[in-house]
Amino acid sequence: MKKSFTIFLAVLFFSVAAEAKKSTNHQNKRATVSAKSWVVADENGKIIKSSNANDLRSIASITKLMT
Repeated sequence: MKKSFTIFLAVLFFSVAAEAKKSTNHQNKRATVSAKSWVVADENGKIIKSSNANDLRSIASITKLMT
């Protein structure tokens, strides 16, 4: 019983370590945005970056506006 538990822990450890190594590859990719205009703001409302922020656009959905 003790040996099988040790083997289980070893397999679990190595599978988690392999998954952590795979996920680090995505940190260097830049986000791509296909929107016509966008704004990035922090939690205080300060605008950090924007593209075409002052262009007037019609809303896509009243429901999305209300929720």
